[in-house]
Amino acid sequence: MWWVSHLSLIGAAGLLHSLPGNGRSWLSLHEPPVIVDLRPPEDFCSGHLEAAANIPLSDLRQRLFELPPPGEWPLGLIGGEAELEEARALLEPKGWTPQMINLSDSAAIAKLGYVTRGPSEAQAWRPNSFLAAVFRSIGTLPHEDEPGAVLDLGCGSGRDAVYLAKELQRRGCKWLVTGIDNHEAALQRGRELAESNHIETTSCSFVNADLRRGGLDETLGAAGLPLRLVHGCRFLDVDLLCRIPQLLAPDGLFVWSTFQDPSDDSRPLAPPFRTSRRLRRGQLAAMLGEDSRGNGGLEVLCDVEGELLTRGEWVPASFFVARRRST
Repeated sequence: MWWVSHLSLIGAAGLLHSLPGNGRSWLSLHEPPVIVDLRPPEDFCSGHLEAAANIPLSDLRQRLFELPPPGEWPLGLIGGEAELEEARALLEPKGWTPQMINLSDSAAIAKLGYVTRGPSEAQAWRPNSFLAAVFRSIGTLPHEDEPGAVLDLGCGSGRDAVYLAKELQRRGCKWLVTGIDNHEAALQRGRELAESNHIETTSCSFVNADLRRGGLDETLGAAGLPLRLVHGCRFLDVDLLCRIPQLLAPDGLFVWSTFQDPSDDSRPLAPPFRTSRRLRRGQLAAMLGEDSRGNGGLEVLCDVEGELLTRGEWVPASFFVARRRST
C-alpha cells in the first residue's frame, strides 16, 4: 500500500492548494463525524442531536447507499445496545468502522452537540473523500461566472454528482452537472437524492447511457456547453479517457480516482479482477499529460497512489487531477 501524509497541489496561479490525505481518506483529521440515529422516526423526533440524520435500523440494509463511502469519512451511530450490535454486524464486513454511541451514555452524546426535537434535514451521504478534498483546496474556479458543463462519468447512485451541484451552487456557479451511468435503478436514487437536497434538474440531471458505446458524445451534444470539469470514481474506460484533453474547455479540470494494478503483480484481493478495469502505474499521466514540448495534453496537478475499499478490502488505486491550459 502507499500512504501520503500531505499532498501539495499547485497549478497555474495557485489554482489548487495543499491537500491532506493518508492514501485511504483525503480528509483532515479534524473532520466531524457523520452521525446516524438508528431509532424509529417517532423516537428520533422526540429528541435527537441537531446534526444527526435518521436512518432507522429496519431500513438500514436498503439505504446503505445513503451512507458516506466506507472507510473514507468518520461515522458515528446512535442507538440502543441491541440496535448498535445489529448495525455493526451489517456494516463492518462491508468496510465501515463506525463509532458506536449508546443512548444510555449521556456524556458521550453531550460531547457531540445540542439535542433538538422534530424532524431533521441532516443527510448521512457524502461524496468520495478525494473529490471533497480537491474542491476544498480550490479557490475561485476559472470561468465560474460563465456557462459550462460538468460530467460525472459512471456516477452510480449520484452522491458525487449531487455534491458537485451543491458545491457549485454554493459558489454561485451555474454550471450544469450531468451524471451518466447505465444502471437505471442507481440513477433514480441519484434523482431522489438531488430532489431531497433541493437541487433543480436545471442544475443536476442524470442520463442513462453506455459510456463505452458513445453515450458521452450524445450527452455533450445535448448540453451544448463548454466542458469545464470531468469527474469519475471507480470507473475506467481507457479509450474514453484518451479523448479528455480534446473535450475539455481551456482551464477545464479533470478529477479521477480508480483502481490500479498491484505493484508486485500479485492477483488483486478484490474486484475489479479484469486488467482492463485497472490502471497501470503512471498510466493517466502518460495518456493525458503534456508531451516534452508542453503540447497535446493536460497539465498534471496531482498524480499519487493510494487505496480504495471494495468488497471490504483495500486495494491499490490512482488519484489524479489535471487541467487543460488556457493557452
